[in-house]
Amino acid sequence: MLIKMITLYIAKTDYTKSFPIYFGRKLYQITKEDELAYDHLPQGQFSVDFAVEPIEKTKEEFQAKYKETLPEGFPRLHPRCRYYTETEISSVLKSWSQDENAIVLISPGLAGGVNEPQIRAVIENLMKEGKHCLVLNGRVAQGVPQ
Repeated sequence: MLIKMITLYIAKTDYTKSFPIYFGRKLYQITKEDELAYDHLPQGQFSVDFAVEPIEKTKEEFQAKYKETLPEGFPRLHPRCRYYTETEISSVLKSWSQDENAIVLISPGLAGGVNEPQIRAVIENLMKEGKHCLVLNGRVAQGVPQ
């Protein structure tokens, strides 16, 4: 009975304001050449969400950049996640490479991603410890097309 109550609580709770972590998403394309060059790397797309400090200073500025970078026909992302440009991703990677902090890769599988409060809670705590975090989204998960 307790597990059912916890499940109901989690399902009905509004976590949109909890764990206010921002993410910059990068879409990766695995080509036929990549598939041939590397064993166990199937052709297709996947995305990575980098936990970042927001570049934008206001919610309106974030929303404008979100609309500008969302690929046509793609589904909505988590309210604090948007596609990053190549320049923005390069900046994140450069800043991460300039310190000794660990980089933590979270692979939640098909059932979750940055929209899940449990994932954001873990990332929030890791970032407080100075770690860099990214979330691997498999194909067909978190709005990644096949």
